Amino acid sequence: MGFSQIPDTVINVHLVRVGMSFSAPAGDMAARYGVNGGVGGSYYYKTSGNFQIGVDYEYLFGGNVKQAEEIFDNITASNGNIIDATGGMAIMDTYERGFSLMLSAGKVFPGLGKNPNSGILVSAGAGYLSHHLTTEVYMNLAPQIFGDYAKGYDRLTGGPVYSIFAGYQNIDPQNIFNYYIGLDFKHAMTKPLRNYQFDLKGPEPDNLRHDLFIGIKLGWMLPLYRRSTDQYYYY
Repeated sequence: MGFSQIPDTVINVHLVRVGMSFSAPAGDMAARYGVNGGVGGSYYYKTSGNFQIGVDYEYLFGGNVKQAEEIFDNITASNGNIIDATGGMAIMDTYERGFSLMLSAGKVFPGLGKNPNSGILVSAGAGYLSHHLTTEVYMNLAPQIFGDYAKGYDRLTGGPVYSIFAGYQNIDPQNIFNYYIGLDFKHAMTKPLRNYQFDLKGPEPDNLRHDLFIGIKLGWMLPLYRRSTDQYYYY
């Protein structure tokens, strides 16, 4: 094991990536949530032909739940607050949470980078995406939305998703600035996954949802490649 520079030729390289995203929702997603973010990791293998394939995991989060007042209306007082176990007003916050797991493939088009391993990256992926509403109550003093009862309001949703990414990927010959950045689009075709929601007195309508995410994605990469010495080098 040791440190080395990336050679000035097209090489096979393993890419361990850590990244983040910021997205504006569209379609059915925009009716339920506001702007969301994501953090996650991925592994890719780039060939000497500048094709790459890998797997991405992303944890989704957001702080704007647009339908919260409507969803919790049946357990709120006339002033819009939930009565907690002490008879006072519960201090409650609602959030968006979710994840996606996808297999992706793409190609690097060199010409703008410092070596032929860098350039415009275009990729597409497919997999599974899920999202739900989660609540936080100060000291968990509202049993109506604590534990399993919270699942009766969480709008758990999931289904297949595909994504398209177009941006720039840089593999630095000096092994300092290894990164990717670009525009990211996701389209998830989801359905409700809970059998019962308390406010609806039954399940959500079993309609196909079109949850869209349009945003920017960026991250840092750790390149690993094999040299003729049959040793791996890392950065």
